[in-house]
Amino acid sequence: MKAGLQVADTTGWTFSSTNADVLQVDASTGECTAQGAGTAELIATKDEQTLRKFVTVIDCTITGKTVLFATKDTDNPIVASKEVYVVGALSGAGSIEIGDTTTLSLDMPEGLSLSSDALVWGSNNENVATVSAGVVTGKRAGTASIWVAPKEAVTVDAHGRTRVEGESYQSVNIMVKDSITSAQVAISGLGSQTYTGGAIQPAPVITYGNDTLWQGMDYELSYSNNIRVGLATIVITGKGCFAGSSRKVTFNIVPAKISDVEVTSIAKQAYTGKLVEPKPKLTYCGRALVLDTDYTLAYKNNKKAGTATIVIAGKGCFVGTKNVKFKIVAPTIAYRTYVQGYGWRSWAKNGKTSGTTGKARRAEAIKTKVTKLPVTGGVKYRAFVQGMGWQAWKANGATTGLANKGKRLEALQIKLTGKLAKLYNVRYRVYRQKAGWTKWAKNGKTAGSATKGRRIEAIQIKIVPKS
Repeated sequence: MKAGLQVADTTGWTFSSTNADVLQVDASTGECTAQGAGTAELIATKDEQTLRKFVTVIDCTITGKTVLFATKDTDNPIVASKEVYVVGALSGAGSIEIGDTTTLSLDMPEGLSLSSDALVWGSNNENVATVSAGVVTGKRAGTASIWVAPKEAVTVDAHGRTRVEGESYQSVNIMVKDSITSAQVAISGLGSQTYTGGAIQPAPVITYGNDTLWQGMDYELSYSNNIRVGLATIVITGKGCFAGSSRKVTFNIVPAKISDVEVTSIAKQAYTGKLVEPKPKLTYCGRALVLDTDYTLAYKNNKKAGTATIVIAGKGCFVGTKNVKFKIVAPTIAYRTYVQGYGWRSWAKNGKTSGTTGKARRAEAIKTKVTKLPVTGGVKYRAFVQGMGWQAWKANGATTGLANKGKRLEALQIKLTGKLAKLYNVRYRVYRQKAGWTKWAKNGKTAGSATKGRRIEAIQIKIVPKS
């Protein structure tokens, strides 16, 4: 703490102290620095003139802090005798409630009190807390720095701002607490939330008066019942100025639209003559949905070959419907015959006649194939040729028999392959010389005769679902 012993003009003046352990003085400027408690006489000399003044330092716990005293009284160049006070540590309750008061403790010299005119008190935020004679009153939630300084160190500038010279003050932070349930706390931003299948954690906007509160500093959030459709709860737990209080708010989780669900594409389905009911996979927000829990399935036009429809209806946490199309495909078997005198006839399909009947024209060769396959597989076939017997098996459009060689076909065997054979029967019959249409054979059995020497004149082939 420095005390100034100043004259209007120091020219020619010499300054000294009678007790350097209490005050040290600059010989040319007269500025004094307090060193410890006690009394020292300050002496100023010029020519034959000597001026003396006693200065008492009551406490000097903070060495080297500056407080200057000046005078414009040129007739009396040494300032009037003053006591230089140095205040010690300031302490008090760390927090108070709004409307409550607390009295601070100040380490100060004997003879002083908190209400002494020698002390000046202040708050850096009087909206939060005010102070008078060391008594702090809480106004609103927040933190204020309460300070005290010797009166001699405090000035007020032209703009009404308080200034403290040097560092000759002490301060303490006081937190003013309020409840998170206070009427000044407003919560917004919690509209209805759409179901996602996961935990929904909307962040509300929380304000205190005109100030926005911050999660992690002023409060924490915890959630419950925040997955399924219905009323979810947020517990807001105060922190900092709002510690020790909590409140609950709710928000609504509404069902999602089933139309927003992703549905895996449905492969072509094989015609079976029965109701075809594929089960598509549904996902929403990366989560697989559960049939009869999240949705139900209904079908339309799902028996005959063509385009069928699945009606997906939301259930539980989903609402609305969504239509998905899929194809039911029946395999088509096509075949043609090489007829005596006519050559290759046009392709016939699905039980239609290829060849001639009642015209005594022999069939000499055949081809057959399966198209519109709903599954893997194909068709194999062989013919019994006049004078040559059974030919090697042919497949998928290759020729069995001898076209334009004058050799009649006498018998025929046809069978399906692959998965096609597991779902379908191939049925076929031949129109024989003098005997007409044979009974239907199937799946590799013989149609016609390999022993009676009668020509085949026409064929019919069809594929039918297995029962």
